[in-house]
Amino acid sequence: MNFFSYRARSITPYTAGEQPAGGFVKLNTNENPYPPSPRVAEAIASFDAARLRLYPQPNADILRDALAASEGVSRENVYCGNGSDEVLALSFAAFFDAERAACFADVTYSFYEVFAAFFGVRTAVVPLKEDFSPDICGMRAADCGGYFLANPNAPTGMALSAAEVEAFVASVPNRLVVLDEAYADFSGESCVPLTQKYANLLVVRTFSKSHSLAGMRCGYAVGDAALIEGLFRMKAPPRASRRSRTPHIIGRRSPAS
Repeated sequence: MNFFSYRARSITPYTAGEQPAGGFVKLNTNENPYPPSPRVAEAIASFDAARLRLYPQPNADILRDALAASEGVSRENVYCGNGSDEVLALSFAAFFDAERAACFADVTYSFYEVFAAFFGVRTAVVPLKEDFSPDICGMRAADCGGYFLANPNAPTGMALSAAEVEAFVASVPNRLVVLDEAYADFSGESCVPLTQKYANLLVVRTFSKSHSLAGMRCGYAVGDAALIEGLFRMKAPPRASRRSRTPHIIGRRSPAS
């Protein structure tokens, strides 16, 4: 008997790239070949393992405060997730649907298409230009509710300058721009400061690449407080009301009777 839901039956599972074991240098996952900072080892060595018996803070507020201080924003402007993939996934769920299409390039991070299909989000795919740079004019003209823009783009490595990103974000004030900065540290320029100026910009970053901490599965987003609230709504949807959770029992007396 097949117990799969309709959603589970209708999707084709994502197949990750081959992960060979022993003696190989893997390029398909873009793992950093260098070890993390020595301070990471110091922090791990000083960690009290007894704390693992306790649940962590559900909102990772200590990390949010540290990131807020580093990025020059407030805690309410930071969301932490299980890698940037989770943050991107929740962005699809929080801000897009069958009516509000998500626009992205035809050659970019392949998970955008996967997330869109899983959450039933309509897509508008715009081809890259002949020089492999993103077609900003084509994206602006697309029928969509917002954009996913990897900067620098994977796998082309092409990057827009902060000035170009700002011009694009400013030109679409009624559409959300999710800027995926997984590789931004390698380009030397981040657009996080622009989130304090534009309420329609959400910047997603990760510890997996430049920080050599892929095994920690830690990613985060920086943006307007309303956008961060949207991510939290998808992470922990509110419980159903008591009325909807209480089964109806014939003859049961109401509290007022």
